[in-house]
Amino acid sequence: MSLRHHGPQDMPAVIQLARYLISHNQHWVSATVGKPGAGKSDFNMCLAIAIQAPAPFVPRKQIAMRPMDRKAVSMNLAKGRVVMDDESTGKGGHRRRSMSTENVDNAQDFDAMRGRNQATLLTGPDFQDLDTVQQKHCKMVFDVRHDHTATAYEVVQSGKPNNRYWNLAEAFVIDEMPHAAVLYPKEWAAYSEMKNDFLRGQDVAKKQRDAIWQDKANKTILDVLRL
Repeated sequence: MSLRHHGPQDMPAVIQLARYLISHNQHWVSATVGKPGAGKSDFNMCLAIAIQAPAPFVPRKQIAMRPMDRKAVSMNLAKGRVVMDDESTGKGGHRRRSMSTENVDNAQDFDAMRGRNQATLLTGPDFQDLDTVQQKHCKMVFDVRHDHTATAYEVVQSGKPNNRYWNLAEAFVIDEMPHAAVLYPKEWAAYSEMKNDFLRGQDVAKKQRDAIWQDKANKTILDVLRL
């Protein structure tokens, strides 16, 4: 009888595993959960920057404020980049579908991210609030708390092929969570501005599309000038 494989036992090992998977044509997915104000976005940004280094993390291009924006963010990023989903509960990128087909939406979004060997960082109140497609893809769950500590869990698949379910096996405890505002003030300021725009009702996704279009236009102009 073989023993169950145990996953990473500290954050450096988590980062190493995520980098390994996306560099070997695979897909890293983790979920950060906790009560409002516990620091989920703070934690995810630190993790995103660490996974993607040395490539710069650009909040305006890599954060989806709504589930329906997640696929567009993914498709406009290069392979091996991080998609930070700031609110992962709800419908995916196919707005015309009903809530009953939410899992289909998420499956198609995850296919896009997996096909681009990206890392996907989900966010939600609780692991059980994520749908079964999201749970199936998750490798780690980070439960963050208001006292700036967190517990990391390995997601363990159980059950028979026609009746799967997922258990969380405690892997390690984080005694002091990193603070993006301290470690990465530029990126955190950009995220905060983006979040404020979203809360004021601005179309953040349109701004993302406009920024991507402008980057492509600038690249085209530079390519022409080099001829």
